[in-house]
Parts: sequence; C-alpha cells; structure tokens
Amino acid sequence: MLPNEKMDSDAMRNEKAVTKEILEYLNSLPGCLAYKRHAGPNRKGKPDITGCLNGKRLEIEVKTGKNKPTALQKKWLKNWYNAGAISGCVWSLLDAVKLIVGNKTCEQKIKEFKLWKKNRAIRR
Repeated sequence: MLPNEKMDSDAMRNEKAVTKEILEYLNSLPGCLAYKRHAGPNRKGKPDITGCLNGKRLEIEVKTGKNKPTALQKKWLKNWYNAGAISGCVWSLLDAVKLIVGNKTCEQKIKEFKLWKKNRAIRR
C-alpha cells in the first residue's frame, strides 16, 4: 500500500485518542516498540508514530476526519516506504492494523487486541 493512500475510516475521533489507541495496540505486540514523536524543531513533516516491529521500522502518520497528510508528510512517508519501512497514513486503529498485517487477518487481530485489553483491565 502506498504511504499516501487513504484507507477506510471508522468514527471520527480526536487525533490524540486515535494515536493513543494505536500505540497501545502496537506496544501490546510481541517484538514491537513504538512511541509518539512530538512536534519540535527539525521534526516538521515527520510521522506521528515511530517504532520497530520484529526488526522492521514503523513510521505512521495519524489523521482524523477529513484531514489529509501535507506534501511534506507524504514525502517523509514515501521516503520511509522506499527505504523498506512499514509506513503510511492512518485514520483509525483499524487502518493501522491493515497497514501492518494486511486486510486478510485484520479483523482477527482487532478481536485479539480487544480481548487482550479487556483481560488487562480485569487484572488491574
């Protein structure tokens, strides 16, 4: 999937909430470490989420509603994609899972994550 290709979107939500949910999902995966890249000098256009999944770089731009990536954001995503990273722009957790695992196993992965999240809440 090309980095600037828009995927299906679920309900419009605040970008901070979507980013938090995606990070929680990513960091629940074995062999994954991901974090939010905060804005600052020398970070203009760089994706919101960066990390590594089983040795493969992750670069994910998070948008909500009808927002689209800027030309600079598209450029960064394309550069990462061309370098072999998993990179793209997403509008929801579902989009992020599709980006990482593909459409075929996406629904199963979402179910597994929700079960993991529920079990984690019970243990607390």
